[in-house]
Amino acid sequence: DSTLINIDADKTIRIGADARLATYVGGSIELTSSATSGSPSIQIDGAIDAPAGSVRITAPSIVLGSAARVTATGVAAIYADPGKRLRTGQVLDGGSVILSGAMTLARSTVIDVSGAAGTIDNPARRRGVIAPLQLFSNGGTITLSGENGQGSRVDAVLSAHGGGGGASGGALTIDDSNSSGSGSSLYVYGAATDADIPGHSASFKVSDLVLSNGGFASISLVAKNGLELADGVSLNLPTTAVSVTAPMIFASTAGAIAQIRAAYISLYNGNGALA
Repeated sequence: DSTLINIDADKTIRIGADARLATYVGGSIELTSSATSGSPSIQIDGAIDAPAGSVRITAPSIVLGSAARVTATGVAAIYADPGKRLRTGQVLDGGSVILSGAMTLARSTVIDVSGAAGTIDNPARRRGVIAPLQLFSNGGTITLSGENGQGSRVDAVLSAHGGGGGASGGALTIDDSNSSGSGSSLYVYGAATDADIPGHSASFKVSDLVLSNGGFASISLVAKNGLELADGVSLNLPTTAVSVTAPMIFASTAGAIAQIRAAYISLYNGNGALA
């Protein structure tokens, strides 16, 4: 199938810095490794591209290097109709990217499922009049799931912006419900606490910039053992609906100040009930 790339191995899978794995529009790319000896199970330093499609990466350990790009952005599928001599077509929404496993996403890693923009000729125009019509598509979805106790750190550039106009941003889910640690399972940190990250015990660590700068319409944070916010973290998300599922939410140190401002915030306990 030309729209599906599926690589399933019991050894390490590596995508080199000069390599690019890509599908046609609407295609799917799936990388799965069960390798547990050596590290990581999947290493990506190049590009993976499934325009308006889906990318799924599943392994015990996943590393996306500083030059890695994983994209499933929207597409302006527009063409010139030879009969009517008009531009026609559609603008497809961003697709989906799913990562499952202990993951390390470097600071300049890019995961992008943003929408797109394009221009057609308005079919409702008056006869003999050319009337350009701009179309915009919505952002897609990014899901990061920690699947074991090895620990994850996300510093990457995650993007799910709408393509423009009234198009909606996409959705981000960070799920550490399978954490095996005893401390906080999801830790959101800022620049002031960046140097302390390597020694922190949380099983999933994510930069506040990852949450703030992606253009997401919705963000869902799922933490098995609790959501911990570092001192100085300030999430300003005026157009984002934020959902937190965790048995507790707490600041990292006594006297610490952390803030989440959003269009809508819903809090759930570990049993799924409203807190």
